[in-house]
Amino acid sequence: MKKLLLNLLLIISILLPFFGARAAGVSVKPKELNVNAQFGKVVEAAVLITNVGDEPVLYQVYSDLYQKNIVISPTDFQLEAGGSREVAIKTKMWRNGKYDFNLSVVARPLNASGLIAATGVKIPIKLTVSGWYFWGLAALMLFVVFVIIFHLPICRKTVAIVFRKIAKSR
Repeated sequence: MKKLLLNLLLIISILLPFFGARAAGVSVKPKELNVNAQFGKVVEAAVLITNVGDEPVLYQVYSDLYQKNIVISPTDFQLEAGGSREVAIKTKMWRNGKYDFNLSVVARPLNASGLIAATGVKIPIKLTVSGWYFWGLAALMLFVVFVIIFHLPICRKTVAIVFRKIAKSR
């Protein structure tokens, strides 16, 4: 039984280079992104993806979380050997806080036959959203509405008294 397994492993190791398992090469810069954003404002970042292999590769880029809030352009593209491409990432968050997620880059050989292995990289992204503009404006509007609703009768009486005094003085 041991001899059979050893012979099988030997045969596979001899034949593997002929059928070959192939994987694509990928390099990304920067290795992580730290982004600060203002509440409700669009923020942009970019990563540079490079084909470090010796053949054309098809790349797919996507966010692991928050797909509705993150726009990636381009998401699918091809690079020749040694080629590079910048991928833009845009987001607009409507809540203050810290968001941690990954940007996944998957590479697949374009002209490969046999066993094809996809390789990939996950780029950690730390997004910090801050700002009070929207909430401050909303609070100010509520305050103005409150003043108008509850103090308007008092203002009317005061204006009437002032006009009466002006009319009497003439």
